[in-house]
Amino acid sequence: MSRQNHFFDAIGMRVAFSTIESERFVIETGYHVWKFNVSTGIKVRNCRIELPAGADDITVANVEKHIDLRPKKNPFILERKEFPYFSSFRLTISFVTRPRLDGVISYVKEETGVTNSRHCIKTITVENKQNYPLERIHLARTLDFEPPSFEVEEVTSKGAEKILTAQVETSKDKMGRITKAVLTWDVNFQARQRKIFHISYDLPREEEGIASAITRLIIHSNLLFKQITGVENIFKDSMLVADILHTPCVSEKDFTTKIGVLSQLFDVPLDPLRKLLGGMVDKEWQSLRLLDEWLKRSSHNDPVIIKTWRKMVEIRNKSPPFHGPDASIIQLCEFFDQKYPPDYVDFWVCIINKLKETLHAFVGVLQNAKEKSPP
Repeated sequence: MSRQNHFFDAIGMRVAFSTIESERFVIETGYHVWKFNVSTGIKVRNCRIELPAGADDITVANVEKHIDLRPKKNPFILERKEFPYFSSFRLTISFVTRPRLDGVISYVKEETGVTNSRHCIKTITVENKQNYPLERIHLARTLDFEPPSFEVEEVTSKGAEKILTAQVETSKDKMGRITKAVLTWDVNFQARQRKIFHISYDLPREEEGIASAITRLIIHSNLLFKQITGVENIFKDSMLVADILHTPCVSEKDFTTKIGVLSQLFDVPLDPLRKLLGGMVDKEWQSLRLLDEWLKRSSHNDPVIIKTWRKMVEIRNKSPPFHGPDASIIQLCEFFDQKYPPDYVDFWVCIINKLKETLHAFVGVLQNAKEKSPP
Protein backbone atom coordinates (compact mmCIF):
# COMPACT_ATOMS: atom_id res chain seq x y z
CA MET A 1 0.00 0.00 0.00
CA SER A 2 1.40 3.43 -0.88
CA ARG A 3 1.57 6.43 1.45
CA GLN A 4 -0.95 8.44 -0.59
CA ASN A 5 -4.54 8.84 0.67
CA HIS A 6 -6.54 5.95 -0.72
CA PHE A 7 -10.28 5.60 -0.20
CA PHE A 8 -12.11 2.31 -0.09
CA ASP A 9 -15.79 1.74 -0.87
CA ALA A 10 -17.05 5.34 -1.27
CA ILE A 11 -20.62 4.19 -0.65
CA GLY A 12 -19.84 3.00 2.84
CA MET A 13 -16.88 3.43 5.16
CA ARG A 14 -14.07 5.70 4.06
CA VAL A 15 -10.48 5.01 5.10
CA ALA A 16 -7.74 7.49 4.35
CA PHE A 17 -4.09 6.58 4.91
CA SER A 18 -2.58 9.07 7.35
CA THR A 19 1.03 8.27 8.20
CA ILE A 20 3.54 5.57 9.00
CA GLU A 21 4.12 5.92 12.71
CA SER A 22 7.16 3.63 12.77
CA GLU A 23 8.80 0.75 11.00
CA ARG A 24 11.58 -1.26 12.58
CA PHE A 25 13.42 -4.29 11.24
CA VAL A 26 15.21 -6.72 13.54
CA ILE A 27 16.93 -9.82 12.17
CA GLU A 28 14.21 -11.33 9.96
CA THR A 29 11.15 -9.56 11.34
CA GLY A 30 9.80 -6.11 10.45
CA TYR A 31 7.58 -4.33 12.98
CA HIS A 32 5.21 -1.71 11.52
CA VAL A 33 2.71 0.77 12.94
CA TRP A 34 0.50 2.58 10.42
CA LYS A 35 -2.13 5.24 11.10
CA PHE A 36 -5.45 5.60 9.22
CA ASN A 37 -8.20 8.24 9.35
CA VAL A 38 -11.60 6.53 9.29
CA SER A 39 -15.02 8.12 8.71
CA THR A 40 -18.43 6.46 8.44
CA GLY A 41 -21.56 7.50 6.55
CA ILE A 42 -25.27 6.64 6.43
CA LYS A 43 -24.91 4.17 3.58
CA VAL A 44 -22.33 1.97 5.20
CA ARG A 45 -21.14 -1.33 3.94
CA ASN A 46 -17.50 -2.12 4.49
CA CYS A 47 -14.00 -1.35 3.34
CA ARG A 48 -11.06 -3.46 2.35
CA ILE A 49 -7.56 -2.76 3.67
CA GLU A 50 -4.51 -4.40 2.15
CA LEU A 51 -1.17 -4.36 3.96
CA PRO A 52 2.24 -5.32 2.50
CA ALA A 53 2.76 -8.91 1.45
CA GLY A 54 3.62 -11.16 4.37
CA ALA A 55 1.88 -9.01 7.00
CA ASP A 56 1.08 -11.05 10.10
CA ASP A 57 0.03 -10.55 13.75
CA ILE A 58 -2.27 -7.74 12.63
CA THR A 59 -3.87 -5.54 15.28
CA VAL A 60 -6.48 -2.84 14.59
CA ALA A 61 -6.86 -0.56 17.60
CA ASN A 62 -8.06 2.71 19.06
CA VAL A 63 -7.68 2.90 22.84
CA GLU A 64 -10.08 5.84 23.28
CA LYS A 65 -12.87 4.11 21.32
CA HIS A 66 -12.12 0.67 22.84
CA ILE A 67 -11.49 -0.84 19.44
CA ASP A 68 -9.32 -3.95 19.46
CA LEU A 69 -9.60 -6.19 16.41
CA ARG A 70 -7.21 -8.90 15.26
CA PRO A 71 -7.79 -9.77 11.60
CA LYS A 72 -6.47 -13.19 10.67
CA LYS A 73 -6.03 -12.47 6.97
CA ASN A 74 -4.41 -9.87 4.74
CA PRO A 75 -6.16 -8.12 3.01
CA PHE A 76 -8.99 -7.83 5.55
CA ILE A 77 -12.42 -6.22 5.70
CA LEU A 78 -13.56 -3.51 8.13
CA GLU A 79 -17.34 -3.55 8.47
CA ARG A 80 -19.61 -0.74 9.63
CA LYS A 81 -21.21 -2.96 12.28
CA GLU A 82 -17.91 -2.98 14.14
CA PHE A 83 -18.04 0.81 14.57
CA PRO A 84 -21.74 1.65 15.11
CA TYR A 85 -21.38 4.80 17.22
CA PHE A 86 -18.52 6.76 15.68
CA SER A 87 -18.61 9.11 12.69
CA SER A 88 -14.82 9.55 12.46
CA PHE A 89 -11.72 8.53 14.36
CA ARG A 90 -8.09 7.55 13.91
CA LEU A 91 -7.24 3.89 13.61
CA THR A 92 -3.87 2.34 14.44
CA ILE A 93 -2.91 -0.77 12.53
CA SER A 94 0.21 -2.62 13.66
CA PHE A 95 1.65 -5.73 12.04
CA VAL A 96 4.84 -7.65 11.43
CA THR A 97 6.37 -9.01 8.27
CA ARG A 98 8.28 -12.29 8.14
CA PRO A 99 10.72 -12.59 6.62
CA ARG A 100 12.09 -9.12 6.05
CA LEU A 101 13.15 -10.07 2.52
CA ASP A 102 9.53 -10.41 1.43
CA GLY A 103 9.04 -7.24 -0.61
CA VAL A 104 10.05 -4.81 2.14
CA ILE A 105 13.80 -4.64 2.59
CA SER A 106 16.62 -6.88 1.49
CA TYR A 107 20.24 -7.59 2.27
CA VAL A 108 22.70 -8.11 -0.54
CA LYS A 109 25.29 -10.81 0.16
CA GLU A 110 27.81 -9.74 2.78
CA GLU A 111 31.39 -9.20 1.67
CA THR A 112 34.54 -9.49 3.76
CA GLY A 113 37.05 -6.68 3.42
CA VAL A 114 40.32 -6.33 5.25
CA THR A 115 40.75 -9.11 7.79
CA ASN A 116 43.76 -9.90 9.94
CA SER A 117 44.40 -11.55 13.27
CA ARG A 118 43.13 -8.53 15.19
CA HIS A 119 40.67 -6.62 12.98
CA CYS A 120 37.86 -7.33 10.53
CA ILE A 121 35.83 -5.16 8.14
CA LYS A 122 32.54 -6.32 6.59
CA THR A 123 30.59 -4.62 3.80
CA ILE A 124 26.79 -4.92 3.91
CA THR A 125 24.42 -3.58 1.27
CA VAL A 126 20.78 -2.98 2.22
CA GLU A 127 17.99 -1.97 -0.15
CA ASN A 128 14.52 -0.53 0.47
CA LYS A 129 12.27 -2.33 -2.01
CA GLN A 130 9.24 -0.15 -1.30
CA ASN A 131 7.97 2.86 -3.27
CA TYR A 132 7.88 4.99 -0.12
CA PRO A 133 10.52 6.07 2.42
CA LEU A 134 11.22 3.96 5.50
CA GLU A 135 12.11 5.67 8.75
CA ARG A 136 13.99 4.47 11.80
CA ILE A 137 14.91 1.11 10.31
CA HIS A 138 16.64 -1.05 12.92
CA LEU A 139 19.42 -3.08 11.27
CA ALA A 140 21.49 -5.75 12.99
CA ARG A 141 24.40 -8.13 12.58
CA THR A 142 25.05 -11.05 14.94
CA LEU A 143 28.50 -12.16 16.16
CA ASP A 144 29.38 -15.11 18.37
CA PHE A 145 31.59 -12.94 20.59
CA GLU A 146 31.57 -9.43 22.06
CA PRO A 147 33.97 -7.23 20.04
CA PRO A 148 36.39 -5.14 22.15
CA SER A 149 35.51 -2.19 19.88
CA PHE A 150 33.46 -1.67 16.71
CA GLU A 151 32.25 0.99 14.29
CA VAL A 152 29.48 1.20 11.69
CA GLU A 153 29.85 3.64 8.78
CA GLU A 154 27.54 4.50 5.90
CA VAL A 155 29.33 4.82 2.56
CA THR A 156 28.13 7.98 0.77
CA SER A 157 29.27 10.03 -2.22
CA LYS A 158 31.04 12.32 0.25
CA GLY A 159 32.85 9.47 1.94
CA ALA A 160 32.17 7.25 4.96
CA GLU A 161 29.97 8.72 7.70
CA LYS A 162 30.04 7.18 11.16
CA ILE A 163 26.65 6.08 12.52
CA LEU A 164 26.45 7.32 16.10
CA THR A 165 23.39 5.20 17.00
CA ALA A 166 25.33 1.93 16.62
CA GLN A 167 25.45 -0.16 19.78
CA VAL A 168 26.06 -3.73 20.91
CA GLU A 169 23.69 -6.02 22.85
CA THR A 170 24.96 -9.28 24.39
CA SER A 171 23.35 -12.55 25.50
CA LYS A 172 24.87 -14.83 28.16
CA ASP A 173 24.39 -18.43 29.29
CA LYS A 174 23.90 -19.68 32.86
CA MET A 175 27.64 -19.58 33.50
CA GLY A 176 27.86 -15.94 32.49
CA ARG A 177 29.63 -16.64 29.20
CA ILE A 178 28.69 -14.51 26.20
CA THR A 179 26.88 -16.63 23.61
CA LYS A 180 26.30 -13.88 21.07
CA ALA A 181 26.56 -10.15 20.49
CA VAL A 182 24.25 -8.17 18.20
CA LEU A 183 25.51 -4.98 16.58
CA THR A 184 22.54 -2.69 15.87
CA TRP A 185 22.04 0.69 14.24
CA ASP A 186 19.12 2.83 12.99
CA VAL A 187 18.88 4.40 9.53
CA ASN A 188 16.33 6.04 7.21
CA PHE A 189 15.73 5.08 3.58
CA GLN A 190 14.26 6.96 0.65
CA ALA A 191 12.00 5.04 -1.72
CA ARG A 192 13.91 2.29 -3.55
CA GLN A 193 17.17 3.45 -1.99
CA ARG A 194 20.18 1.22 -1.61
CA LYS A 195 22.73 1.86 1.13
CA ILE A 196 26.18 0.44 1.79
CA PHE A 197 27.59 0.00 5.29
CA HIS A 198 31.06 -0.83 6.54
CA ILE A 199 31.11 -2.73 9.85
CA SER A 200 34.56 -2.83 11.40
CA TYR A 201 35.40 -4.49 14.69
CA ASP A 202 38.37 -5.77 16.64
CA LEU A 203 38.60 -9.48 17.22
CA PRO A 204 38.93 -10.66 20.84
CA ARG A 205 42.29 -11.85 22.02
CA GLU A 206 42.38 -15.60 22.06
CA GLU A 207 42.30 -16.66 25.69
CA GLU A 208 42.71 -20.31 26.51
CA GLY A 209 39.50 -21.72 27.93
CA ILE A 210 39.62 -23.82 31.08
CA ALA A 211 38.68 -27.02 29.22
CA SER A 212 41.46 -26.50 26.69
CA ALA A 213 43.90 -25.68 29.48
CA ILE A 214 43.07 -28.88 31.38
CA THR A 215 43.40 -30.97 28.22
CA ARG A 216 46.79 -29.39 27.48
CA LEU A 217 48.01 -29.95 31.05
CA ILE A 218 46.93 -33.62 30.96
CA ILE A 219 48.84 -34.21 27.73
CA HIS A 220 51.89 -32.37 29.10
CA SER A 221 51.78 -34.37 32.35
CA ASN A 222 51.64 -37.69 30.49
CA LEU A 223 54.55 -36.66 28.27
CA LEU A 224 56.75 -35.53 31.19
CA PHE A 225 55.91 -38.58 33.31
CA LYS A 226 56.84 -40.90 30.46
CA GLN A 227 60.14 -39.07 29.89
CA ILE A 228 61.01 -39.40 33.59
CA THR A 229 59.72 -42.92 34.37
CA GLY A 230 58.98 -44.67 31.10
CA VAL A 231 55.37 -45.21 32.22
CA GLU A 232 53.02 -44.53 29.31
CA ASN A 233 50.17 -42.61 30.99
CA ILE A 234 49.62 -41.25 34.47
CA PHE A 235 46.22 -39.93 33.32
CA LYS A 236 43.73 -41.78 31.15
CA ASP A 237 43.46 -40.38 27.64
CA SER A 238 39.67 -40.28 27.21
CA MET A 239 37.40 -38.50 24.75
CA LEU A 240 34.61 -38.73 27.33
CA VAL A 241 36.64 -36.61 29.74
CA ALA A 242 37.27 -34.04 27.01
CA ASP A 243 33.55 -33.91 26.21
CA ILE A 244 32.40 -33.30 29.80
CA LEU A 245 35.01 -30.55 30.23
CA HIS A 246 33.76 -28.65 27.19
CA THR A 247 30.09 -28.60 28.25
CA PRO A 248 28.61 -26.73 31.24
CA CYS A 249 26.89 -28.48 34.13
CA VAL A 250 23.14 -27.77 34.20
CA SER A 251 21.70 -29.96 36.97
CA GLU A 252 22.43 -32.36 39.85
CA LYS A 253 21.99 -35.33 37.51
CA ASP A 254 24.39 -33.77 35.04
CA PHE A 255 26.89 -33.15 37.85
CA THR A 256 26.74 -36.81 38.91
CA THR A 257 27.45 -37.91 35.34
CA LYS A 258 30.31 -35.47 34.92
CA ILE A 259 32.05 -36.28 38.22
CA GLY A 260 31.77 -39.98 37.36
CA VAL A 261 33.42 -39.46 33.98
CA LEU A 262 36.06 -37.10 35.44
CA SER A 263 37.09 -39.76 37.97
CA GLN A 264 37.98 -42.03 35.05
CA LEU A 265 40.92 -39.73 34.48
CA PHE A 266 42.73 -41.68 37.25
CA ASP A 267 41.69 -45.14 36.00
CA VAL A 268 45.02 -46.14 34.44
CA PRO A 269 46.78 -49.55 34.34
CA LEU A 270 48.29 -50.23 37.77
CA ASP A 271 51.04 -52.76 36.91
CA PRO A 272 53.40 -50.17 35.30
CA LEU A 273 53.13 -48.00 38.43
CA ARG A 274 53.70 -51.01 40.73
CA LYS A 275 56.83 -51.97 38.76
CA LEU A 276 58.00 -48.36 38.99
CA LEU A 277 57.90 -48.74 42.79
CA GLY A 278 59.73 -52.07 42.72
CA GLY A 279 56.64 -54.19 43.17
CA MET A 280 56.85 -53.92 46.96
CA VAL A 281 53.49 -52.19 47.44
CA ASP A 282 50.08 -53.05 48.78
CA LYS A 283 47.99 -54.77 46.11
CA GLU A 284 44.97 -52.73 47.17
CA TRP A 285 46.63 -49.45 46.26
CA GLN A 286 45.04 -47.64 43.32
CA SER A 287 46.65 -45.16 40.93
CA LEU A 288 46.52 -42.07 43.18
CA ARG A 289 48.00 -43.95 46.14
CA LEU A 290 50.75 -45.34 43.90
CA LEU A 291 51.45 -41.89 42.45
CA ASP A 292 51.57 -40.42 45.96
CA GLU A 293 54.13 -43.04 46.97
CA TRP A 294 56.29 -42.30 43.91
CA LEU A 295 56.22 -38.56 44.68
CA LYS A 296 57.30 -39.22 48.28
CA ARG A 297 60.15 -41.56 47.26
CA SER A 298 61.40 -39.11 44.63
CA SER A 299 61.27 -36.20 47.11
CA HIS A 300 58.87 -34.23 44.91
CA ASN A 301 55.79 -34.61 47.03
CA ASP A 302 53.02 -32.00 47.01
CA PRO A 303 50.28 -33.30 49.35
CA VAL A 304 47.70 -30.75 48.18
CA ILE A 305 47.69 -32.15 44.64
CA ILE A 306 46.98 -35.77 45.56
CA LYS A 307 44.54 -34.78 48.32
CA THR A 308 42.48 -32.68 45.87
CA TRP A 309 42.30 -35.48 43.32
CA ARG A 310 41.30 -37.99 46.00
CA LYS A 311 38.48 -35.69 47.09
CA MET A 312 37.19 -35.64 43.49
CA VAL A 313 37.09 -39.43 43.43
CA GLU A 314 35.41 -39.47 46.86
CA ILE A 315 32.64 -37.20 45.54
CA ARG A 316 32.05 -39.73 42.78
CA ASN A 317 31.94 -42.55 45.33
CA LYS A 318 29.50 -40.66 47.56
CA SER A 319 27.12 -39.73 44.76
CA PRO A 320 24.24 -41.78 43.30
CA PRO A 321 24.20 -44.20 41.57
CA PHE A 322 27.70 -45.13 42.79
CA HIS A 323 26.88 -44.81 46.48
CA GLY A 324 24.20 -43.40 48.74
CA PRO A 325 25.04 -39.98 50.26
CA ASP A 326 26.25 -39.84 53.87
CA ALA A 327 27.57 -37.25 56.33
CA SER A 328 31.01 -37.16 54.72
CA ILE A 329 29.56 -35.46 51.62
CA ILE A 330 29.17 -32.31 53.72
CA GLN A 331 32.92 -32.25 54.39
CA LEU A 332 33.62 -32.84 50.73
CA CYS A 333 31.45 -29.86 49.79
CA GLU A 334 33.28 -27.71 52.34
CA PHE A 335 36.64 -28.75 50.87
CA PHE A 336 35.52 -27.24 47.57
CA ASP A 337 34.05 -24.13 49.27
CA GLN A 338 30.46 -25.30 48.87
CA LYS A 339 27.58 -25.48 51.31
CA TYR A 340 25.35 -28.55 51.50
CA PRO A 341 23.25 -29.10 49.53
CA PRO A 342 25.44 -27.41 46.94
CA ASP A 343 24.57 -25.42 43.85
CA TYR A 344 25.67 -28.10 41.41
CA VAL A 345 26.43 -25.65 38.62
CA ASP A 346 28.83 -23.72 40.89
CA PHE A 347 30.13 -26.98 42.40
CA TRP A 348 31.22 -28.22 38.97
CA VAL A 349 32.88 -24.90 38.11
CA CYS A 350 34.82 -25.05 41.38
CA ILE A 351 35.95 -28.63 40.75
CA ILE A 352 37.30 -28.02 37.26
CA ASN A 353 39.06 -24.86 38.47
CA LYS A 354 40.70 -26.92 41.24
CA LEU A 355 41.63 -29.55 38.67
CA LYS A 356 43.29 -26.94 36.49
CA GLU A 357 45.22 -25.48 39.45
CA THR A 358 46.48 -28.86 40.66
CA LEU A 359 47.41 -30.05 37.16
CA HIS A 360 49.41 -26.86 36.67
CA ALA A 361 51.19 -27.51 39.98
CA PHE A 362 51.76 -31.18 39.01
CA VAL A 363 53.40 -30.16 35.73
CA GLY A 364 55.71 -27.92 37.75
CA VAL A 365 56.61 -30.84 40.03
CA LEU A 366 57.36 -33.07 37.02
CA GLN A 367 59.47 -30.39 35.33
CA ASN A 368 61.48 -30.03 38.51
CA ALA A 369 61.89 -33.81 38.74
CA LYS A 370 63.04 -33.99 35.11
CA GLU A 371 65.69 -31.33 35.68
CA LYS A 372 67.07 -33.27 38.65
CA SER A 373 66.90 -36.69 37.04
CA PRO A 374 70.11 -38.11 35.53
CA PRO A 375 70.43 -37.79 31.74
